[in-house]
Amino acid sequence: MRRHTDCSCPHRSSSICGARTLDPPANQRDAMNHLLPLALIALILVAPARAATGPYPAHVFTRNVDQGAVLLVEKVSKRAWLLDLGDYPPQIRRQFDGLMLGENGGRKYRVGDRKTPEGIYHVLRYLPDEMLDARYGSGAFPLDYPNPIDRFKGRNGSGIWLHGRDDNDKDKQATLGCVAFANDDIRTLRDVVHPDTPVVITDRLDFVDAATYEEERKRLLGVLDRFLEAWEKGHFDQLEHMLDPAFHGVGGLNKRSWLARKRNIFHHQRQRIIEAEQVVALRESHEQVVFDFVQSYCASTINSRGRKRLFFHKSNDRLRLLSEQYFPLPTTSIPRERVEHFVRGWLAAWNQRDLDTYVARYARSFRDSKGRDLAAFKAFKQRVFARRPRQHITIDDLQIQRLGPNRFRASFIQHYRSRELNDTGYKTLLISACGQRLWIEQETWKPL
Repeated sequence: MRRHTDCSCPHRSSSICGARTLDPPANQRDAMNHLLPLALIALILVAPARAATGPYPAHVFTRNVDQGAVLLVEKVSKRAWLLDLGDYPPQIRRQFDGLMLGENGGRKYRVGDRKTPEGIYHVLRYLPDEMLDARYGSGAFPLDYPNPIDRFKGRNGSGIWLHGRDDNDKDKQATLGCVAFANDDIRTLRDVVHPDTPVVITDRLDFVDAATYEEERKRLLGVLDRFLEAWEKGHFDQLEHMLDPAFHGVGGLNKRSWLARKRNIFHHQRQRIIEAEQVVALRESHEQVVFDFVQSYCASTINSRGRKRLFFHKSNDRLRLLSEQYFPLPTTSIPRERVEHFVRGWLAAWNQRDLDTYVARYARSFRDSKGRDLAAFKAFKQRVFARRPRQHITIDDLQIQRLGPNRFRASFIQHYRSRELNDTGYKTLLISACGQRLWIEQETWKPL
C-alpha cells in the first residue's frame, strides 16, 4: 500500500458519473438546463462527447503540436475537460462531471489545510489499483504539486493526486485536497494521460469565442518569442526586464548569476540558434502561465535538445519569468532530404532576386571569400541584383555529405547566366542545422 501524505478521502458520497456532453463552465451555464424534459436528460447522460467548435477554453494554446492531451479542472462546477492537442485549436474530447475536491474551499496553501491546489501541474506517473488502498478506486495519477510558483508563494504540501473512488463507501463527499473522479473516468484517462501530461486546476475556467481565443494566443506566444529572441540575440536588457527579481534557473542560479553566465556564453558564441518546437502555452486563471516545449540550442561547440518549461507569474500586471526546468532529450539527425530542400530554396531565392530570403539562408557570422561580413555581403548582392535583373542560375550534380549529426557539405556545379556575365564553377556550401532551421556557414567557388 502506498502512503498518500496530503490527500486521503475519509468523507465521500455516492456521486454518480455525470453527463458526457460539452456543457459550458459554471459562469456560462443557462438556468434553463434544469427544465429539460427527463427524456432529454436521459439521452444526454448516455451520449458520447463530440469535438467542440467553440467556445474555446482560454487556458491552452499550441504551436506546431500534432499530438498530446491536457486536462482542465474547474473547481466551482466540479468538472473536468480532456483536450486533444492534435487539432487546432485544441478540441474537447471528453467531459467529466461530479468530481470530488478538497473539503475546504479556496486555493491550497499549506499541508493539512484540506484544500485543492490551483495552478499548472504535470502528471508524474500512473498507479494501478492493485498498488493502492481501496479508497483510491481504479487508479491514480500523482501530480507534481507544488510547482515552482507555489514554492515561491510559500505554498507547501504534497501527495496531490487525480484518483478514483471506493464505490463501497457511500458516505464520502470530499477529499483532503486531491481530485477524485468516477472509477470509469479514471479508466478512460489512463489510456490518454501519460507522464508529463499537463493538468490545469483553477476555480473557474474561461471559455471564449474564436477571435478572443486568437488574441490571447498571440499575446502569450509573443511573450515566449520575445524571451527566446532576446536570449538568442544577446539582448540582455530585455532579458533582465523579463526575469523576476526572485528568478532561479536550472542549477539553482539566481537572476544575477544566470544573466552573467548567459553574457559569458554569448561573448564566446555569438552565432547561435534557439528553436522552440511543439509549444504548449498553459494559463491558470489568476497568476500562472507555463510554456512547455522542445528546445533545440545550437552554437559552434554545442548542439543540445531537451524539454523546457518556463514558469511565468503575474507581477505588477505583467508576466515575469520566475523559474525554468530542463530535461535533456536525445539529439536527432537532420535527414539529407531537408538539406537538399534547403539548397533548392536558396537557389530559388537567388533566381527570384529575393534578397531578404536569400541572405536569411546565411549565418550571422558568415564571411564571404572577400572577407565581407553578412551586412556587407547583403549590400554587395543588392548591387549585383540591381545591375543584373535577368540573372539565371542552375546547378548540376548536387552531392550532400554528412559531416556530423547536423552539419553537412553540399557540393555542385553551378552555372551562372546573365547579360553581363556567364560562368560555370564548382561551389561548396558548409551547412549547419538546429531544430527546424538551417544556415550556410561558409561557401567557396572555383571556376571550371
